[in-house]
Amino acid sequence: MGKNLTSDRFRILIVDGNPISQTFICRILCELDVILHMTDTGTEAIEQSLLYDYSMIICDLQMPDIDGFEFLNRLNENSTMQTIPVIVMTSGIISDQLFTEVIASGGYDIIQKTKSAEVLKAKFNAIIRLIKSRTKNLSALRPTIEHGKLKPEKANSVIRNYTNASVFFADFVDFTGISKKSDIEAVVRKLANYFDQFDEISRDLNIEKIKTIGDCYMAVAGMPTQNKYSAFEVLLAALRIRKYVKTIADEEAANGNQKWHIKIGIATGFITSGILKSNNYKYDVWGNSVNLASRIEGQAIKDEILVCEQTYLRTHSLFEFELYGIINLRGFGNASLYRLIGIRSDYADFGDRAIPNQHFYDNLYRESQEYLEPSD
Repeated sequence: MGKNLTSDRFRILIVDGNPISQTFICRILCELDVILHMTDTGTEAIEQSLLYDYSMIICDLQMPDIDGFEFLNRLNENSTMQTIPVIVMTSGIISDQLFTEVIASGGYDIIQKTKSAEVLKAKFNAIIRLIKSRTKNLSALRPTIEHGKLKPEKANSVIRNYTNASVFFADFVDFTGISKKSDIEAVVRKLANYFDQFDEISRDLNIEKIKTIGDCYMAVAGMPTQNKYSAFEVLLAALRIRKYVKTIADEEAANGNQKWHIKIGIATGFITSGILKSNNYKYDVWGNSVNLASRIEGQAIKDEILVCEQTYLRTHSLFEFELYGIINLRGFGNASLYRLIGIRSDYADFGDRAIPNQHFYDNLYRESQEYLEPSD
């Protein structure tokens, strides 16, 4: 059953098993010109999120069936729901640790329940304005990004298939542990600085950033213009990202600060991209290669870049790998994974195995200079 896309108004789902609390929140939001849906449990909320195009979800930290963290995990497992902003509410005190854990799990914000309706109204109103502003900006950008010819009124029906894309997930190791030991504002600022640098690296290599999920960065090469070099592009990006994070980590250690470490998973193959929701233009990708890259990233340890066999076979002439092992991955069975060491020495710039020399590009482009046409 398709989603209900009949209204462009801001649609909110409230998930709270306490009828008094649920009614209280509804009365506040009714004054903000939004469409409200209500349910008691997280499981029902997941089902409703598949049917309706929610602009935001407000859920209680402790629902009758699951808690807020499990709810966020289930949303993140579905590419059509993981971009919905989720506001978690709690009647308890919001510690720095709790705030960090919610954000790291993909939550948009956490708000303490209060007797003051005016305070809650002001907070909700500010969040809604911010989400609407970001949605408006995304609406303006995505039609241009998606091949420069997508008409907004047709956005909900546009999907494109890519047979030669490469996906990578970059995730910081023990981000929750880091957050517990540091000032939360400093952690968020540092994470934003890292992501800004990742964005710059991605742009340099014609890689499309898809989104960030907590402390995880997701991007894809080989789209919207499909080409035969996507696997090479993501490996170069992964090496530059690892080098950058290591450089900052060494500087932090020299100053007596805690080091951050990155781990990366990469897969090459078929994916589908599209703008899934007509009122928000939420752009996403999905497919086996997306799920495989995520599973591979979960196997990696600090400072490690792991790739699937398809990526390895396409790139081992220019990059050096070692066999990581044959690993049973959930949903995929036994899979051969390879650890990326770096660019082969003959193709590295002055011994820097994260930076290619001209010989690298000469050999790369000699293989093929024809771009593939995207499939409809």
